[in-house]
Amino acid sequence: MVIAGLVVALAGALIGGFFSYLGAWQQSRSQMAAQESQYREDRAREDREKRSDVYKGMLDSSNAFAVATDEIATDCSDGKCSPDWSKWENTRFEFQSALNNVWIYGSDDAATQAEVISTALPESIGFPKPDELRISVKSVEFAQAYSGFQALMCRELPAVPRRGC
Repeated sequence: MVIAGLVVALAGALIGGFFSYLGAWQQSRSQMAAQESQYREDRAREDREKRSDVYKGMLDSSNAFAVATDEIATDCSDGKCSPDWSKWENTRFEFQSALNNVWIYGSDDAATQAEVISTALPESIGFPKPDELRISVKSVEFAQAYSGFQALMCRELPAVPRRGC
């Protein structure tokens, strides 16, 4: 009888231990899943924040480059030319830097839309020869591309885009 009691006690302990282990294993899996979900949410938020800065930089620098280009192009309208080439070169450099950031941190759609903006502005990369330089802004194309980039931002940056995006 004593042996049977020991066997029953041992079996009970084994079964109890097994179910304790099973409960702990399930709880650890649930915690790991919650941590992975939190990590994904944090990563998505960080990506949106980074893209927000990069995309804003793209719009700001493209607008500054367009304005500086327009100022260069219209500076000679009164017959006296004294364009601020230094300002224009700086805005050209800043625009190219912003364009590079979109290529690195932006989505494929953002890179495509940034290229559309780029085609409405003068060349921003390299050192073109003065006789090869096109100093003008394709205003209509620029405005459309700018609006297209804003729409892309509206779709990509909020955690839940608004219906109008």
